[in-house]
Amino acid sequence: MTTPSNDRPPLKTIDTSGVYVLRLCKPKPEKFKMNTAGFPAVSIFFTDAEGNCLNKNYSTQYGTKSVAMLVGKFTNKYVQSPEQMTLEDFIDCVNSAANCVAEVDLEVTPNGEWNGRPQYKYKLKSIKSILGNSNGQPTLNADAPVPDFTKPDAPF
Repeated sequence: MTTPSNDRPPLKTIDTSGVYVLRLCKPKPEKFKMNTAGFPAVSIFFTDAEGNCLNKNYSTQYGTKSVAMLVGKFTNKYVQSPEQMTLEDFIDCVNSAANCVAEVDLEVTPNGEWNGRPQYKYKLKSIKSILGNSNGQPTLNADAPVPDFTKPDAPF
């Protein structure tokens, strides 16, 4: 997978369904692009404190509700779902949820192989915000466990 680092566990792809406490990592600017149909798209990286991770692609090609719902659930705030988004609006929307933590009920199904490695399809069945980043200040639900996300963003 990846070489271990002293400050975080090695990354490993999530391959079993279950409930995970995931952090939405801020995508690098080059991850945001226009897809072949001309709509904003991004590959978002999620990780937990144990090094479990997944990548999920989002686009506004078939509407903006999925992106608005994801950001709203992670930030625990209502996010307007406009008819269309420019690339700049899309970047701002996704980045507003960067480093937010949520408890995610994840359904994992195998999706073939690529270069000899198994691939998976992920369905986020439910998302419950734990740490939001409204105005840069984390908020904590009183009944939620506190994960250790003091380490820097993953280099993706």
